[in-house]
This record gives sequence, C-alpha cells and structure tokens, in this order.
Amino acid sequence: MPNDRHSLGSQAHDSQKLLPPVSDGLDVLRSDDRTLLKSNAETQSLSSRQEARRVVSGTTKQRHKWIDAARGLAIFLVVFLHATERVSTDSPWYLINEVVSTLRMPLFFMCSGILGAKWVRAAWPDLVAQKAFFLFWVFLLWQTIFNIREVFVGGPVQGNPVLERLVLLAHTPVVPQFELWFLWALTLFFLVSRLLSRVPVKAQLALGFALGIYAFSSLAPHTNLGWEGAMKYYLFFTIGVYCRSALIHLAEQLNTAKIFLVMAGWLVIAIATNLTGAIYLPGIGVTVRIMGLVAGVGLATLAQNLRFIRYLGARTLPIYLAHGTFLTLLLPPALAVSGYLSLPGTAWVLPVLLTPPAVLASILLYGVAIKTPARILYMPSNSMTELVRRIVTWASGQR
Repeated sequence: MPNDRHSLGSQAHDSQKLLPPVSDGLDVLRSDDRTLLKSNAETQSLSSRQEARRVVSGTTKQRHKWIDAARGLAIFLVVFLHATERVSTDSPWYLINEVVSTLRMPLFFMCSGILGAKWVRAAWPDLVAQKAFFLFWVFLLWQTIFNIREVFVGGPVQGNPVLERLVLLAHTPVVPQFELWFLWALTLFFLVSRLLSRVPVKAQLALGFALGIYAFSSLAPHTNLGWEGAMKYYLFFTIGVYCRSALIHLAEQLNTAKIFLVMAGWLVIAIATNLTGAIYLPGIGVTVRIMGLVAGVGLATLAQNLRFIRYLGARTLPIYLAHGTFLTLLLPPALAVSGYLSLPGTAWVLPVLLTPPAVLASILLYGVAIKTPARILYMPSNSMTELVRRIVTWASGQR
C-alpha cells in the first residue's frame, strides 16, 4: 500500500545505474535541495520537472545506504505480498505475511518520514505544490488506471461494471482503493505533520502511539485500507520525521550479532502473538511493530552493500504504481502453465516466481515512460505544479 518524496527519475549519476531513480513521494531528501524550501525567485525559476528529478535522485554523499536498502527490502516485500494474494485467497504464505507485516509497512513509512522531514518545515506553497500535489496527482491518475483495469479483469459485479467503477472513482479522493492507499495516507501525513509542526514532538509521537494502540487492535472496525492505514502508520512516519538522528545512530551501533539478536527477538514475539491472537490486543500490535521497525533497520544495515536492493530502494514509486497491474497480467499464463504441467505447490511457488518479473517490468516501464510525454504518469507537468504553487501562495497570503 504505502512517497521520501515517494522517488521520480533523474538521469543516471553513475555507470552502475541502469535507469534513473524516481521521486516516489516515498523519497525526497537531498542536502543540496534546501533551496526548494525557499520561495525565492531562483527556486521559482526552476521547472517542476527539474525539481522533481533533483528531489528524487537519492544519490547524495550524505545519503545513508541503509535507508535505500530499507526501502528496497520494503517494496520487494510489498510486491511479494500482493503476489501471494493474487495467486490464492487462502494463501499458505498467510502466517509468514502476517509476521512480516509487522516490519514491512512500519519500515516503509519510517523511510518516507526520514527522507521527507524537510517538507514538514517547508513553506506551504512549496509543500503543497511540490510534495502533496505531486503525490495526489500520481494517486488519482493511477487510481483511474486501476479502475479501468478492473472493468476488464476484475471479478463479477452486479449491474454495470463501468458505472460501478465510475462511482468508486468519484469517491477516490476520500475513499482510496487498491494498494494506492499508501500514497493517499502519505499525502495526508505530510499535510497533518505540517499543521502540527509547532506541537511538541513528544505530543505528536504520543498521538501516533495512541492511534496505533486503537487501530492495530480488534477494537477498530474494518472500514477502508486508507483510513485504517492512516491511523496505524502515522506513528512510524512521525518517528522518521523527528527521530532521524536516533535512527541513524541505531543503524551505526547495530553490529551483526546485535542484529541477529534483535531479529530473533522480534520474530519470536511476532510469531507468538500472531498464533495466539494477542497481536490484536490494544497496545500489543503497535509494540510488536515498533520491534519490527528496529529489526527492519538492522536488516537494512545488513543489506546496505547489496547494490540491487539499493537500486530498488531508489525506484520505489514506479514499482509501487505498476507492479499490481503486471502481477494481474502475469498470473493467468503462469497458472495455465502450472496447470498444464501439473506442478505441485503452485500457491507456494508462483508468488516467488512472479515477484521478480513484476518488479523488473515496473522499472522498465518507468524507464521508457520518463523519456516520453508519458512521464505524466509519474509526475505532474511543470505548468500544473506552478499553478498550484501560485494558488496556494495567493491563498496563504505569502509572496
């Protein structure tokens, strides 16, 4: 689900990169991008597209490798989760996915916060035009694409499927659908965090923890992935925004022995609480996920020298946006071949086989689109962004 400006593309900065990284709203932090926070003539003379590509690249010397590794691991786990769900509604991977869920999204949202911290202190025109509008544009555009896809490949519905999808699409701004809820929640987090920027950090963390106590428990009703996700993961975004130094220090202090110890402790507790149902007791779910976050940071430090993982971490947005469609396209032929060959363990094996090509296809699509007018799929045009900036500047009385 799910932006840290998630990541839009810039041209490859070294020979090791096959495709430009993308600003997925999941990512947005370059030290030389501080000027983006100033509403001066120089900043406004830059095109949105240039800004997006600078904001997105994530190749600065100050960037810590483990952060991109964390994002790479998180996005791979997200794609794998969705692959298991598409292969079987009663997946044998269910318990494993439930355990991993206590690490996957907390880690993802923490990375979004740690990379997007500067936007919480940005001027409103900069925040809304360059971050919130960017995320919401991509969210709305791909929601439209997903609803069109569902007209042709979705399950049976009562009534007119086109009309049904139009109604759902009309509700999208407040009722997010599909895995794109992540972008919706992230947009909300940036705006709320900016509104609360003068509130003491401890109070913001306490608010996030209180929301987590409720949302991760059986007390919370099932409503909408976006609404539930916003309550569940606000804490982890806030941790990323305000606890950057502590997280970096943690990553530096975790040696291999400590990492395995932390991960073993998290796994034992996550498995035990899932098996017993204690994970749904108030306070338990959010606490286990805080442990999962620490374990995720440790795992990322172990993986930080794996260039492929960091490569994925710099391209989370295009992977996040397109992987679901590619999984949908890849699944029928995969099931057909599996059935024809009478392969055993299909529900176990197919998710493993489908995840890499879905990731690769998403990256390749981005690499092609970003060089054509289809780049609009991944970022709004310069003129639209500038228009939003002017409107917000006028409305806020800033000049």
